[in-house]
Amino acid sequence: MTRILVALLCLLLMASGRTRPALPFPDNPDANQCGLPVLLNARGTVTGTYQGHVYEQVVRLYDSHARQHVVALVPRNTPAHALLMVSGPG
Repeated sequence: MTRILVALLCLLLMASGRTRPALPFPDNPDANQCGLPVLLNARGTVTGTYQGHVYEQVVRLYDSHARQHVVALVPRNTPAHALLMVSGPG
């Protein structure tokens, strides 16, 4: 479950207006270092938390790794169905 939430957070977390605040975990600035998407097909909950700390009440979904455009907003504690997962380096 933790891996699912971290994968979701890597794709979903944080922005405010046009700014992109720092992520609460080390970011990989090179999307080419991430693996290929693999089928996950898992259900979970979008929590807006990382390591027990609530970072966002509303999680922003971005169009890409670069986090340039918000395409949707998801309230905390929303059930989610993750179809794919991308593992980062390390």
